[in-house]
Amino acid sequence: MDQAEKLACAEERISALVEEIAAARESSADLEQQIRAARAASQTLEAEISSARRAAIEFEAQIESARQGGIDLEAQLDRCRELDLDQRRRLSLWITRCVDLERALRAEWFRGHRAEGIAQDEVLARLSRHLNVRTAAALAESWPLTDAIPSGELIHRTSGHRDREHFALSRGPGLRTLLTLAQEAGCEPEKIERVLDFGCGCGRLLAAWEPYCPPVEVCGVDLDGDLIDWCNAHLPFVDAHQNQLEPPLDYPAGHFDLIYAASVFTHLTADAAKAWADELRRLLRAGGTLVASYHGPHYHEILRDSSEAEYDKLNETGFHVAQRGQDLTSSRSEGSNAFAAFHSQESFRALFDDWELRTTSLGADRGATHFASHQDVMVFRRL
Repeated sequence: MDQAEKLACAEERISALVEEIAAARESSADLEQQIRAARAASQTLEAEISSARRAAIEFEAQIESARQGGIDLEAQLDRCRELDLDQRRRLSLWITRCVDLERALRAEWFRGHRAEGIAQDEVLARLSRHLNVRTAAALAESWPLTDAIPSGELIHRTSGHRDREHFALSRGPGLRTLLTLAQEAGCEPEKIERVLDFGCGCGRLLAAWEPYCPPVEVCGVDLDGDLIDWCNAHLPFVDAHQNQLEPPLDYPAGHFDLIYAASVFTHLTADAAKAWADELRRLLRAGGTLVASYHGPHYHEILRDSSEAEYDKLNETGFHVAQRGQDLTSSRSEGSNAFAAFHSQESFRALFDDWELRTTSLGADRGATHFASHQDVMVFRRL
């Protein structure tokens, strides 16, 4: 290669190097621009981080303040709870004292004037003048019912168990259920003046009427004289009498505003049930309310588990009696727990064909209540 060619080749290389240098300069400028942008972004990020740190510190301070406030609030709530509990204790003591005073006064009036032979209406009138006017229902929830509880044997005669604690605890809820059923059927509890517990047993529901007596006159009847004796000995605010297996009762026609029969028609023959339905109609005033229970579908299933043949008889006629341990013709067993009567809804309704049916409550759908366990309940209005 001669000198001219070498010179030309060198010039080309120089030109290429110049271009590479120019490109490198442009790349360096871009890199510097990116570095400046990165620095600016970094500064912005640092500012945001710093702001976030300040916000976190403020938030932690708020949390700590809230914690302290929560501690203070909890202390205040504890104090309020203590004051509320103390107030409840004082209120309970006050109610108990008022109840004890009124109970003693009532018992004294009833015992004294019964002994003197004064008419019960006059006893109630005189007693009412000696008591402060109040609404009994307002204290019913807090009213401490009598501590007198029947023996397990007496409880077993009516309830089928001997649990005295369950008996005691079921009294108030049982009456509240009864009054709810009556009210849903159009009865106005505040206007009730005379009540009959038909088949009162040893006074489970009668005892719960104490807050309403007076002015409400509460009567109870039962086939078992021992149970009636217990009621008269321990529930001086009610008028309890023994009845016979067949009507009538010794009360005037139209005497009662409300009559209830919890698990009574469940122990009667068809003829006796009809006779007592007619007697209760005589005793109830026009427009009065009857609440009565019967063995409905829930108990029909129990009967089927016990005897398919008896269950079939019930379905054929709508009524069946099952008895344990005695001849069905024995009058001594009728009315007792050993004598179980089962009704279809139609057959029980037929007992009260000249009454207005207001409501029906099915035990199989509703579940057990303290009024009549799983029994079905019909509420009637006397026309």
